[in-house]
Amino acid sequence: MAAMSLEEKLKGIEARYIEIDHLLADPAILTTYDRVTALAQEKAGIEAVVTKFREYRKALNDYKDAKTMLSDPELGEMAREEFERLDKLIPVYEQELKSLLLPKDPRDDKNVIVEIRAGAGGDEAGIFAADLHRMYTRYAERRRWKVNMLSGHDTG
Repeated sequence: MAAMSLEEKLKGIEARYIEIDHLLADPAILTTYDRVTALAQEKAGIEAVVTKFREYRKALNDYKDAKTMLSDPELGEMAREEFERLDKLIPVYEQELKSLLLPKDPRDDKNVIVEIRAGAGGDEAGIFAADLHRMYTRYAERRRWKVNMLSGHDTG
């Protein structure tokens, strides 16, 4: 049996997304809280893939249109610029879609504890540990992760 192509997988996911939309609009399903919750979670899990796939498909259509307009003398320059832009953008979309299709690690939503100790080296080790703590904290804040310091000692 031949492996399913990327586009076939994405079309299947999009079809499931549309099906979930219709199911969530059905009043009969809305009476079952567990079913609604499961469907809403499934929809949220594939929404990013479907959105990116629709952007990718639009870029492919625009690419084909720009390719046909290249021969038009009036639109040639604009079409060439659009063609070149999309020629670079489409592989980016393909790579993003491939990474979105990777199976989700069950540990992704779990918490983590990071311990930073100064170790041997006196004041320099303490300064390095403090810098490392600040870097990790800022990284987590940029990712909008919640940071709680369980305990700590000031150095210096």
